[in-house]
Amino acid sequence: MSIKAVIEFKYHHEEELDDFIKGCKVYIFKEDKKIELLKKTTLLELDTNKIDGFFINIPISILNFRILKLPELEKRRLREIIPFELEGSILTKQQDLIFDFISEKLDGGGIKALVAFIDKNLISDFLSYLKGRGIVPSALICSQLRDNISSDIEEFAKKIINSTDKDSNMNEIIEELKNPTIRLFDKDISLTGLKVELLRPALKTSVLILTLLVITSVWLGFKLIINLKEQSLIKKDILIGYKLLFPEDQKITDELYQLKSRLKVLKEKKEAIIDIKALDVLKRLSKTQGITLSELIIERENIKMKGDAPNMEELERFKRELTWIKGLTISNVNHSDKGNYAFSASGRIGNEP
Repeated sequence: MSIKAVIEFKYHHEEELDDFIKGCKVYIFKEDKKIELLKKTTLLELDTNKIDGFFINIPISILNFRILKLPELEKRRLREIIPFELEGSILTKQQDLIFDFISEKLDGGGIKALVAFIDKNLISDFLSYLKGRGIVPSALICSQLRDNISSDIEEFAKKIINSTDKDSNMNEIIEELKNPTIRLFDKDISLTGLKVELLRPALKTSVLILTLLVITSVWLGFKLIINLKEQSLIKKDILIGYKLLFPEDQKITDELYQLKSRLKVLKEKKEAIIDIKALDVLKRLSKTQGITLSELIIERENIKMKGDAPNMEELERFKRELTWIKGLTISNVNHSDKGNYAFSASGRIGNEP
């Protein structure tokens, strides 16, 4: 027989944490062949030595939800992708994200996922208090979700939107312990006692090879599309691009220097807006390891990229290194047949790339 404790979290920030803790309710359940309510107590009176597992029952009002369309992968891989897919559409930072999801298969392939999440900062003070008591929650649950369960994701989401907080129902808590709708956890909230980390950055050694430089237009900015080849071909590709743009220039001794000179002349004559940092961008990207870029588009201060990462750790490291790209977002992360993660990225080049 095992003993589980469900701690009711109904704390509001305008309330003092100490006052909330004094009245915080805890329900003790015993689990043998079935789960039964053993007794009700308070957090201050709780004897933690007799408890095998702790759960925090949060109200539906502090949960946030998003519906995402994702590739059909195992749940562990989906947990790696979801933080990137949410980024840009939520205010919560990745390191503060506590989430779980339910999903359904789509007829055309892939899945539709309903992601439930909260910002860890909402409960960080309470978690610190629990940690001081030696309490490590197994997961966050929300028994109120059982009122809204539907086999259809869209219908489930509509019901949730119209839900309001209410007093906990013992039968709903018992059902949630037996067959959870969601269980939110992160590295500080251990699912079944195991520490689970969303991302663990690790350094890998692989070389980013930049190649083909094609200048496609010289009006209101330059647009460059770069495909990867061998690094030794870069100089040749720049030379070809230069000849296409300036066929009248027959004497080419240093194509890179002459290209810069041409751009400077164009700017002075106001024949085109050429405040472009393409060469500097190439130089910066060539120092980034572990990622293979298949496409790079620079249009004035905007930059877009497509590429492949060997794993999510490398993709996270790649993002951290590109601090000179403002508002960088990673999206469309898909697991390819080759085992890599295809992704898209976009942002704005800063004044000093």
